[in-house]
Amino acid sequence: MEHTDQWFNGLYRRYARSMLRAANALLGNYAVAEEIVHDVFVILLLKRKEVEQYQSPGVWLFRTLNNRVANEMQRARNTREVPLQEEHAEAVHMEEETHLADVLPS
Repeated sequence: MEHTDQWFNGLYRRYARSMLRAANALLGNYAVAEEIVHDVFVILLLKRKEVEQYQSPGVWLFRTLNNRVANEMQRARNTREVPLQEEHAEAVHMEEETHLADVLPS
């Protein structure tokens, strides 16, 4: 277990900061970039035996990061998140029998 801890900690110290910079540059969202980097390191722990076989685990880390960032960018393109504004909040509380045509401006 100590070997795994040293191996993991060494990789984290060596690559996490540059991975975070790269992800943030692509995404433009530091919090999401940070979450993705942490996810990649969790995956690293789960696939430790596989990754230990690589001569350069950094290549695996950045490839995995790139894939996760691409997935996030695709998700963001396909999802439009709109905050609920007060002026539209009453629509949430409409009764089920209300028809859309009745509430839309003519």
